[in-house]
Amino acid sequence: MKRRLLTALPLLGLGQGPVHAVEPLTLVPGTPVDLVCTTSAMDLRTETLTTSEGAVRLQLSRAEVPSGDEKAPHHTWHVEADSRHASSFAAQKSCAPCTFTLDANRPLVTLWSPRPMGLLQNPDGETLLVVALDLKTLELKASQFRGKDLAGLER
Repeated sequence: MKRRLLTALPLLGLGQGPVHAVEPLTLVPGTPVDLVCTTSAMDLRTETLTTSEGAVRLQLSRAEVPSGDEKAPHHTWHVEADSRHASSFAAQKSCAPCTFTLDANRPLVTLWSPRPMGLLQNPDGETLLVVALDLKTLELKASQFRGKDLAGLER
């Protein structure tokens, strides 16, 4: 199995804009893609705001799926974070493997934990993680919710 390594450092740094790829990232079925980026995160789950910065490594694996079924959660992702990046979604993710969906109309991947669902469907006290990755600009945005409440942000 062949792997591609793409490094986007920093994805969004202090005083800098997002890194723009020369060409959009292509997710080929059966070929895992590793992305390494630096992010800044805020953990809003406690009364004291906690922030951290550090490296996050994503691995995306696209499955072969029938045409027209791209939104079904056939694709998987795995993530890990630098040990000093405690506020990152990567340090708090709870599913293994997690799923992602592809947007048929634009180069966007949405990573889900525990599964694709709307915020109103998230049970009280449960954590929902939604990460959007633009395959053209490589911009990553993560939002964590506890029940219906915002619990964390990351870029």
